[in-house]
Amino acid sequence: MRNFHSYIIFLLVFSAFSAHADERGSALLASAGIGDEALFQSILEAGADINAKDPKQNTSLIIAAREGFAGIVKLAILKGAHVNEVNKYGNSALLLAAWGGYNEIVEMLINARANPDIVNKNTDTALIMAVMEKHDDVVLTLLRRGADPFYKDRDNWTALMLASEKGYLGIVKSLMAYGSDLYAKNYRGNNALLMAASFGRMEIVKLLLDAGAGVNSKNYNKDTPIMLAAWKGHLETVKLLIASGADVNVREARDWTPLTLAQHKGHEEIAKLLLKAGAKEGGPLPWQLRGSGLKDKPLQSRF
Repeated sequence: MRNFHSYIIFLLVFSAFSAHADERGSALLASAGIGDEALFQSILEAGADINAKDPKQNTSLIIAAREGFAGIVKLAILKGAHVNEVNKYGNSALLLAAWGGYNEIVEMLINARANPDIVNKNTDTALIMAVMEKHDDVVLTLLRRGADPFYKDRDNWTALMLASEKGYLGIVKSLMAYGSDLYAKNYRGNNALLMAASFGRMEIVKLLLDAGAGVNSKNYNKDTPIMLAAWKGHLETVKLLIASGADVNVREARDWTPLTLAQHKGHEEIAKLLLKAGAKEGGPLPWQLRGSGLKDKPLQSRF
């Protein structure tokens, strides 16, 4: 393995001093990918273009940021690398550093005026990518350095919705501290509280309620947090929502109530809890709703 690595370095050095600019550029990109700072510096001194690209439009800066090679990133920036350059997928060095959780590199790139709100072809920002990968420190750095906490992707998801669904309490706290919108809705009308309730993220549900999220907020199918928690069997979350004033007799688009949903899914403890809280029996049951349109559409497919 050691001999193979030495052989690769030999080939890179040979290419670096080639008369062809393309070969020098390829050598520079390859040296960035293995994190060899001395070799990277030597290839630059031989005349390689710091902004040369590979077939996927990656520059040496993008490659180094993706791999977490802070030393190469620093050198590339000093040599004039374009910090907001993107590859064929629309990913900049900052997006990939955030995705990888490389907080030092994120700081370095923003200090070099990297745009914290560049959007890739999947409509993700650095903040969204850091949330997806649960990089708490990177999320906080991005927010502190100006990343937009209100940004919505192509499905109208915000970072707060995503963190609430995943149960990332620390990230939710950071996003809320920087003013994330509690009431924003995605393409199905679900807000952060609805997402948290559906997945039984009780601590996040409490945090959102304490911050003023609507306990009876509805998505486009009129599902409320207590309905989603009852349907999914999250007993403790249902208890919390009842204690916070949730309407136990609310009806959604198919005319189901939280009690009907709990009974349909066999969540007996939740059904008992709802009855004790004043839920009324009666109303259409699932097998009585066969017909057409929305009434036949399963709740999970509408969420």
